Amino acid sequence: MPAFSIFNYDIRINLAFNPWYLLLLLLVAALYTWFYYRITIPKIDGVRKFLFSALRILSLATLLFVAFEPVAGIVKRSELQPVTYVFIDRSRSITFNDGTGRTETVNNFLSDLKNQGTGGETRLYSFGSGIDPLGGSLSFTDNSTNINRIFSTDLFDQNNVSSVVIVSDGNYNTGSNPLSAAEKTGIPVFTIGIGDSSRKTDLSVKNILHNEIIYAGAATPVTAVLFNTGLGGREINLRLLADNRIIESKRVVLSGSGFDEIKFTYTPETPGQKKITVNADITQGELISGNNSKSAFVTVLNNKLRVSLISGAPSADVGVIKNTLKLDTANVIFSSVEAGTGVVLDSDKPFVSDSTDILILVNFPAASTSDNLLNQVTDLITKKNTPFLIFISRYTDFQKLKNIEADLPFIPEKYSSVILEAQPEIQISSHPVFQPDASLWNNLPPAGRVDWTFRMRAESELLATAKVNNVSMKIPMIAVRKVGYKRSVGVVAGDVRRWNNNSGEGPFGYFITNSVRWLHATGDRKQVIVRTDKLFYSQGEEILFTGELYDESFFPKDDGTIAVDISGAEGKTNIRLERTGNGIYEGKFRAGAPGDYSFTANGYDRSNKLIGSASGRFNAGEFDAEMQEPALNAELMNSVAEVTGGSFYYNREYTPLFEKLKQINTVTRPQKVEKFEVTLWTSPWMLAAFILFFCLELFLRKREGML
Repeated sequence: MPAFSIFNYDIRINLAFNPWYLLLLLLVAALYTWFYYRITIPKIDGVRKFLFSALRILSLATLLFVAFEPVAGIVKRSELQPVTYVFIDRSRSITFNDGTGRTETVNNFLSDLKNQGTGGETRLYSFGSGIDPLGGSLSFTDNSTNINRIFSTDLFDQNNVSSVVIVSDGNYNTGSNPLSAAEKTGIPVFTIGIGDSSRKTDLSVKNILHNEIIYAGAATPVTAVLFNTGLGGREINLRLLADNRIIESKRVVLSGSGFDEIKFTYTPETPGQKKITVNADITQGELISGNNSKSAFVTVLNNKLRVSLISGAPSADVGVIKNTLKLDTANVIFSSVEAGTGVVLDSDKPFVSDSTDILILVNFPAASTSDNLLNQVTDLITKKNTPFLIFISRYTDFQKLKNIEADLPFIPEKYSSVILEAQPEIQISSHPVFQPDASLWNNLPPAGRVDWTFRMRAESELLATAKVNNVSMKIPMIAVRKVGYKRSVGVVAGDVRRWNNNSGEGPFGYFITNSVRWLHATGDRKQVIVRTDKLFYSQGEEILFTGELYDESFFPKDDGTIAVDISGAEGKTNIRLERTGNGIYEGKFRAGAPGDYSFTANGYDRSNKLIGSASGRFNAGEFDAEMQEPALNAELMNSVAEVTGGSFYYNREYTPLFEKLKQINTVTRPQKVEKFEVTLWTSPWMLAAFILFFCLELFLRKREGML
């Protein structure tokens, strides 16, 4: 039905059925009423006849209208007063003394704004790490600046915002570039740049290029990126430190281009989290010294991969596999070979279950395998999720293999003593274990495959089937399984020494090496995870801890507790993280003194039983984010104004701004639009109207003595 307006309301009636049907029925009702009152007993005059007819038509029309289930869509429009948002930068960089009187400029602007106004409502906010209404005095104390947060707040959800003013030096050190977010608002943004945009004499360590994960005992490059202004040709001392110990020092002549990359070499001695720092001498004439040093945290892992080779019976396969593993100096090999009822230990490094990253099982478990060794291996696989490579041969015991059956890539279903001379037929040549050239497997001699019946698991991949006398048998020979943090490689073959070419560079040598690497790529999942939101904080900045707590099945645990012990420049303190739901815990800490801090977090269940621990490091106060680049970023401030249709003003040249704001607020007439619906056919007023018309007609008819 067509819409109509009443005062500030636009109303449209929507019907459940075609409105033409309603008009047709109303016409029928009108004709029926005319015919009904054409002749009356007793006769009544024309005025009463018209009144009775009108009441009859109204009651029938109300009834028909309700039958069509009408719903009124109502739009209310009301004019709002335009609002100008003003955001003042309260970060510490505003106090930087570059000769332009930054804080004085800000205070003068606030005073002029109060005197001249904007021609509409003005709302003042200050911003730094967050945004807050500006009440009394303004203090420039925030240790970080996030300009993008201005446009991420719900302030712009209101449709009476006519313009925005930002007073800032334009230097953000948290959050993303605000340019895109500002443009999306569709609101003109006027910017006032505070400070001097020219570069002063300065040297800064802009960045440290490094690998976040490195290995103990392995040399790794660390590159310092230096920027300088007006110091080309100067010679400086540049140092690389690790945990405040000098690793390397160099004399560097600064480039006239203003850009240098200086390479260092760092060889960590022990695993753990290390802090590396590059610092440069303070040069005469520098206005800023806080950017002459930069630090980063790196994670140092143990360079040696502990591989345990377990065999249930002596065989040439064990020696071939062991020699292949030794070719990779990153492997530390532990071994245990059982012969009959005795145990033959490797003369070098005997197997220790607590010192195992990867298991390689050959002829294991055998019928003679001791319960002690079988239980150790079973615990490593089933409880500690240790990845493993297994060779199932004639020496493997069918019944004892059931101890680890749940973690095998395939399920052994039926035993047979028959040995097939089979060649592997590759099914997935792109898998990492077959690199660099899977076609080399086509030329391998047969190996002894037990003729057991295996059923592939749904989550496993069949990499190779068996081929007997050049006939494809479609039975598993090599398969892999990856479920979450569990990985396994299964090879149904014995006498695999036939596949070896003694150099370690053939397909079998690559297969052993690649399998170890693939198995090791499982990640490190822990039941207790605690981290800080950053690694470097300004002094006094709030530090947010986030923790995750899981049970043994790695389901989120909401009924536990996480206690964090923090050690640093102030001594020791502890905090308890609060539950936020779904196994997530949060807590806050503020470091009073600058320096390096370490923490240890312990997770407990509701009976106060220790679930696990986590540790980490962070630094507070060493890195002054606000003084890294305190010069005015005029380019950003101008760009924000340009893409939004506003204007950029430099320092105290903002006088024309007030007239522009007044013009905008005079022209702009923002409206508040409210939409809602009223279901008329269920309204009691419709029923009341029908009863009123019907009863009034009946009452008047009675008075006239009509039937």
